This record gives sequence, C-alpha cells and structure tokens, in this order.
Amino acid sequence: MKFLNTLKSSILLFALSLTFLSQSLYADCKPPLFCPGHPLYAGAFDRGPNPELDSQRLLLDIQANAPYDPALADALMRFGYQMFRSPDGSITHRGPLGFNQVKILFWGQDGTHFAVGGNYPGISGFGGAVQGMAMHHGVEYSLATMNAYFTTIKGQYSSYNAVFVMDGEVRKGSITPNDTWLITNSMMSPMQESRSKQLEWFIRNNPDSLQLIVCFGGASQDAMGSFIERNGGKVGSRFEKEIRSGQIMVPEFFKAYSGGNNEFPVPFSKDGQDLYKKLTGKSFNYTNANHQKEALSFAAKNDDLMIKNMLFNHGGVGKSGLIHPAQLGGYDLDKISINGGEYSRSIKGLTFDDGYQVKRDLFVGTWKHPTFLARAKRQAGIDSLFNKLIRQRKVQVSVLKDSDPSSIKDREKFNKEAIKELDYGVARKLKSQAYEDSLEAVRKEMGPENRIFEKLRNEGRFYIEPDIGPDGKPYINKFHEGIPYEHEKSQLPQSHFMAMMPNSKIGTSANATRGKHTLYLDGEKIKAGANIIVMNDRAIPAYDKKRMDEILLSQPNTYPDNNYMLRRAVTEDGRYISESPISQELYALMKTYDFSPLYKEKEGMTWEKDGINAFYIKSHPEHGDFAHFRGISQSPYVFTLADPEGWDSYTTNRAFTGKRGQFHQGFMDDLGVGDNHAVLSTVPFMMDGATPEEWEYVIEHTKGYVESILEHILKNSADEPVLFLADGENAKKVLERVLTSEQRKRMVTIYRKGKGRIRADNNSGMEAAFNYIKKNFDEFSIGQYKAVASNIPRTHLPIYAPMWWGTTGDTTLNAIGKNKGKVVQTAIKPLWVTDAEAILTKEQKLAHRKMLNYLKKNNLPLPYESIIDFLERQKDYIASVECNDKFSTVSLKSNKKRKITDLDVD
Repeated sequence: MKFLNTLKSSILLFALSLTFLSQSLYADCKPPLFCPGHPLYAGAFDRGPNPELDSQRLLLDIQANAPYDPALADALMRFGYQMFRSPDGSITHRGPLGFNQVKILFWGQDGTHFAVGGNYPGISGFGGAVQGMAMHHGVEYSLATMNAYFTTIKGQYSSYNAVFVMDGEVRKGSITPNDTWLITNSMMSPMQESRSKQLEWFIRNNPDSLQLIVCFGGASQDAMGSFIERNGGKVGSRFEKEIRSGQIMVPEFFKAYSGGNNEFPVPFSKDGQDLYKKLTGKSFNYTNANHQKEALSFAAKNDDLMIKNMLFNHGGVGKSGLIHPAQLGGYDLDKISINGGEYSRSIKGLTFDDGYQVKRDLFVGTWKHPTFLARAKRQAGIDSLFNKLIRQRKVQVSVLKDSDPSSIKDREKFNKEAIKELDYGVARKLKSQAYEDSLEAVRKEMGPENRIFEKLRNEGRFYIEPDIGPDGKPYINKFHEGIPYEHEKSQLPQSHFMAMMPNSKIGTSANATRGKHTLYLDGEKIKAGANIIVMNDRAIPAYDKKRMDEILLSQPNTYPDNNYMLRRAVTEDGRYISESPISQELYALMKTYDFSPLYKEKEGMTWEKDGINAFYIKSHPEHGDFAHFRGISQSPYVFTLADPEGWDSYTTNRAFTGKRGQFHQGFMDDLGVGDNHAVLSTVPFMMDGATPEEWEYVIEHTKGYVESILEHILKNSADEPVLFLADGENAKKVLERVLTSEQRKRMVTIYRKGKGRIRADNNSGMEAAFNYIKKNFDEFSIGQYKAVASNIPRTHLPIYAPMWWGTTGDTTLNAIGKNKGKVVQTAIKPLWVTDAEAILTKEQKLAHRKMLNYLKKNNLPLPYESIIDFLERQKDYIASVECNDKFSTVSLKSNKKRKITDLDVD
C-alpha cells in the first residue's frame, strides 16, 4: 500500500539522518539559565516535527496518514454508536523529538477535556502525576506521552462488570466489545497501524536513551500487546487457553448509560431485549450503583436461567463470540515472548516490518493509573485519620450524629470537624500518621510492579540516567536509591509546549470541562456542547449566548486544506509547512521579562470581591503572559505592534489571530506582503475593556519589553522593515517611544474607531492607513483595498495548529460575570468544521472492507445490523431460536440510512 511504501522508503532516510545527529546536546550548558539548546533554558519550547529533518518528516507522514477515527467508527461500530468525540480532532504526543532525548514513554488511553484545550496528551492532573512518576526516576524533561487513541472517546474502552459464561457458570469481567477491538487493536485496523508506526518512530528515534514504556490502563496495555504481535512477538492473554478451548462464551450485550462517562454492559435476551429486565420484570436505572449491583447479584444467583436466555453468536475464537482472546481481561504483559524466548517484560529483539530490530533491553511497565492511585491515596488518608480519631477518646462521637460512616465524603467531613477539637500538637501528629498511611496504600498498589523492576535493577539490567537539574547537577534517581514512591505531582516542563502558551494551559490540575450550548438552525435543535471546551474551571460559566451562536454558525474566510480537525494538511504540499522559526534567545526575552507588578491586585480591591476589575490587565494572572508574537522574526518586510483584541490568542498561542488579526492579514495581502511580516502584542495580556488609566499603568510597567524584542529582531535581520505599523492608540504611544526618529518616518498608525471589544467590521481604520501607504510608499505592489479578512498564514501558526485555526474570525469567548477574564470558552469549533466530511484514503477504505468481511466470515454481527437481521443470517442458529418482533428501542437503535444490504461485503 502507498502508505506503507512511503514509510518504508522514509525509514531508510530516517536511519541515515540519525547518524549525523549529536547525542550530547547539553554537554556545555551551565546554570542558571543554561544554553539555548537545554530543555530548562528560559526560552525552551516545542517546535513540533521539523520538516527539514528526514526523521521528523517521517513523523509528519505518520500523523498525516492517521485515519480520522470517527469515520472508521461510523462505518464499523454497532447500532450507529460512535465512540469518538469527533469535534476534538487528533492529539498525538508530548515530549522532545530530538535524537536520544526520551528516556521514558508514558502511554495512556485518550485525552482529557484539558488535553483537548491544551492540544497535548498527558497534561493536567494526569500529566502532573505522570511527571511525578518520572521525577521518581530523576527524569524531568526526557519523557514523552502518547495515547492509545489520538482522538478522545465517549464512554469506556472496556465494559466492566460484563457477564460471560465459563464452565457452565455466569461470571463477570472486563470485556472489550468486538467493534471496539476491531478498530482499535486488530491487525487490519488503520488506527492500530498508525498508532504502532508512531510508537515505532519513538523507539527508532531513541535507540540508546529509551529505557521504559509505561502503560496505564487496559486500553494502552492492549495497544502495547497488539503492537508487539504486529511485529512478530507473542503476548499471552488472561483467559487465552479457556477461550481457545471453547470453555468460555460471551453473550451479545449493549452498553447502557450509567452516568458521567460511564456505561454498564447489559446482556441481550434471545429476542433482543434487556435480559436483566426481562427475567426480573424490573426496570433498572443503570445510573444507580445499587441497581447495577442488584442486576449482577441476580445473574450470579441464577446461572441456568441466565444462560438459557442469553443471546450467543457462536462465532469468533473458539466460538466464544470474541475476535481475540485478549478481549476478556486484556493482554497479560507478563507474558511477552520475543522470537520464541521466555516470558519477559523486555521487547529486546522485536523486529519491525522493514528489518529494524530493538537491540537492547526496552522494558514495558504496567503501572497503576495515576487517577486510581490518587483516589486510593486520598481514601486511605481519610480512612486512616477517621479510625485514629475514633480511637482517640478525646473526640466527641456526637460529631458523627448526622453522618454516614460508610460515606467517604462524610468521613472527610467528620475528620475536618473532629480535628478542631484536638490540641494542635495531637492533631498534627494524627494527620502526619494518616498521611504516611495514605502513602503506604499507594506503595501497596504499586508493589507488584515495583518488585519486577526492583529485581531488574538488582540484576543491573534497569537504570535510567537522571536529567540535569537547574543547579547543573543530576537529579536523584530515587527508585535506584531505594527511596519509597510518594505519588506527588510535578510541574510540566515549558520545553514540552508550544511557545507563548498561557500558564493555565500548562497546569497540573484537571481544570476544564466540556461546554454546554444549544442553538436552533432552520427550526432544528442542535446541541453543540461537544464543540466547546471550558478552560480554567470545571463549571460552565456565564457567557454571551448570542456570540456563541455566531461563532458556531460562522464560515471561514476561505476553506483550508481537507480534514480540518487534523493538526496539519493531509496533502504532501500542506503537511510540511512549518512556522517561521523564532529563536530561543528571542523567546527568552519574552519569558524572562518581569511582569509581576501587573499580577498584583489594585489597592483595596480583590479578585473575590471585584473580579477582573481588581487587576490592571484584563486576563487573570493565572494565565500569565501569552501570545506575544507571530510571523517572520528575521527581516520582516512589515513590523506591526498591535493592541490585543479578542481572546483567540488564548486558543492559538499566537498574537493577533482573531477577527481583527484576520482583517489585518487581508490588509497585508492587499499590500502584496503575504506572510512576510511580524506582529508583536503591545502587551502579552488581554486588555479588552481596559480603561485609559489601566492602559497607562500597564504600559508604564512594561517599559523595555517592546524595546528588547524589537532590538533583537533588528539586530538579527539583514534589512530593517520597510514599514512600521501601529494598530491601536496604545501601540502608537509605545512605538513612537521605541523607534528612532529615522524609523518613525516609516511608521503608520491604524486608528481604530468606535468603542467596545468587537465591532461589526473589525477592520476600522485600515482603509485610511492603506490609502496613506499607497500615496506615500513606493515599496508595495498596491492595488485596491478589498476590506476582506484572510486566513492567518500557516507559517504564522504552530505546526500543531488544526487546519481551522485562524480562519473563521473570533472563535474564543471570555466568560461574563464573576469569572470574566479567568474562565475561557476555547476551542469553539464552528459547525462547518465538525460537519465536514472526513476523508479516508483508498488504503483505509480497503481496510474497512477487510474488517467487514472478517466479521461476516466469523459469524459475528455486522455494523448497523439489528438483532433480528443477525438471527436471520445465522441459519444454523435461528432454527433453535424463537424470534420475537417486539424489540426494545434501546437494544435495536439503528441508523435508518444504512441497511445490511448496503454493506460493501464480498
């Protein structure tokens, strides 16, 4: 196939290019700021894959050829169920891309809401905990994260508490449904192929440094198992023998909503109904945990009745009903065998399809999920303190009067109240003991896995070289030193993120949620919450609903390349376009400027009482400085200093990318400049609604900021800009102060008219400035001013930017009310983006047909096939089954647009 052939030829270039790359990039770096090549340098940031390097060009190929997961799901998942959050797009990786720079690779399931808003996997609370795990081995920045799914998912990968039959008894376990397994882990799946190719890339790119791949949860462990088997290794599964020998049968089931992102597996009866309801005569509410327990208890006590009425498909491996044995309980990564060798956690000797071989120990860890560990730690601490307080007769038991001792929330409440009654010293001692007990609970959970790696450490086979810290000395590898693990979060390194990202998008708390909004289009009610991510809060803020409608219904200035949700174009012409380079020295000037005076509250005012008015800047200090700059940093033809307007810069991490910035780009196009210009924010904060007095204070306390940046640009440019533009009154004041008298002769001001943040046209003042330039400057190929907005050039946006960024006016909303300036509704994807038809390549369509054929030949239900259609197709089976035309709407939810006869199956 074309994709594979392209990869194979590129791999040869990859191997050659690595030969010439240095493995000691940081050898000469010294504290306190290190050198520009060091990940802890003040100006360090993630540029993304570099198309100029053959190895990183290959990574762009892999990611651009990844299938759009929702398109596969639409074609292959049962009953029209689509598990992927299609508006989110792909989130591929976080971490360094240089040769031999990754020591630990962490592999999760899918991105969180925060990851969607931040454009990277492995961030927020999960990411902070992952960083803490890495720091236990002395690693701060030499780590990478990726997920089993590049797209976020709804519901769960595996169905917990699913019932199955083993040796004539009803049991429960974790089962991955056939359709989920097929598109996620089967050897026919383009999704599995693309994910495996990315993992191969990280292994090839870090042949000496990568020591450990850590899998969190069932999805990533199964992804690792399928990766190993794809490349010729073998991985056992927990019930493989029983499934292959026919001892296990899994009934058909559907997934009932059970609250939040959870689902509860409910077996079908032979006539396609809810089996629990049919046999008990009760209507279960599966969002209620007690109802779930009741259903499972009934199943355990009524084996014969359950088995007699279950619907089995009698297809798959050992007629179990499953495609692969690992669907029940997952792959067992303690049973990895490479080239027929003994079981090992090392994949040494694994050979990829082009002959590349892993030549040294590379270990696979199956660590407990950080969220699970955090929950276990918290609960153990609460329980421990509760029990200690009860034993301390000094505490009045009356505090428990209105509490339920079995409720963790009530125990926590009791702890807080009871501790107030104790002497300070006693309370401190009890809390300290409880904390130690909470750590012990974490260590107990990690114990089995730790013992595996302690044995390898003692054998001299496992050691991770620690990173160099800010003091110029190596960190302590606590694991190697035998220091117990404490499960604490660590700060994420700035070098892992795009330049100019807000601090609030690099945080270590899961401080984000899915939006909530309904609009009406031609009388149709559209729920658009999936198109919105709320950053910096877990609650939906008050917001301008009319503006939200406008954003969702807006259209692009011009349609960009296809697959708008992807991070880059699919076509080869577009996928290698990268952002104009900005030096780390220039970025260091931005990041080391002292903005602390602007983060202080005004005298006599507080955020809690006065909201954003308590600050001179109009973005909360939690966001920090962001979106300083975009464009050409060396010899720009035009240099613009622009007063920030709108909040799109928060989403794109680049200056002036919203509606005003897009009109500015149209202005540049009409001047014949194209992308050969630079834009610097007058100040790197939002200032919408700021008073003249507030602007005056902010400008006064940022003296030297614009000067140092412009000085650096001019110093490193062969030619000075032909034109200096000031967009806005405050930009005019600062630029006049900064420029020399000679440079001011080439300065033109764009005078904005009207008041308020958003004007209907948002190109106010540009026509007058255009006409002035046309009359007084001979250096431009000037036609007529068209007064239209243009898409922000891809060379002005980070390489990770989705194709729709900077194309559709303002797409980010600031909250209103008390959260104004702090909570941001970002990544608001207009409907034209999410409604666009996703493109599958010819090879991906062929894979889709193969998967459909596999289902049919193995007597397994097909997508969009109702239970009755399936039973009719099962000729041998249907004779013994009495069909019932009365089916529940839940079990037979189907897509009327597609019938079984429409499936493209040979």
